[in-house]
Amino acid sequence: MIEIQKQGGPNVQILIISGKLEPDDAEVFQAELMELTSREKAAIVLDMVGLNYICSTALGILISQHRRMRRLEGELKLVVEEGYVRNLLRMTMLDRVFPMFTSREDAVRTFAAI
Repeated sequence: MIEIQKQGGPNVQILIISGKLEPDDAEVFQAELMELTSREKAAIVLDMVGLNYICSTALGILISQHRRMRRLEGELKLVVEEGYVRNLLRMTMLDRVFPMFTSREDAVRTFAAI
């Protein structure tokens, strides 16, 4: 089961995900991301530090949201510590698709609008 929190201001939105992101949670995860990615030039940080498992369905959602954001000139950056989730992103080569950071502050600072 996952826990989702939203933070951020007018420039950068932060979605904090913790727990286990399993197939049963994928619909909720997708809805939360869709809400944030619906505007043009959205700047989103997905904080996954507290996430200890992510299913393949959720990885597919990340990829589809990444494509959607690129069409809308937005950007999605991930905050991931060493461990299972980061290793999975490396194995699936998604670390080449998403900018990844070890702290939320570092990710937020990299957006040009700030």
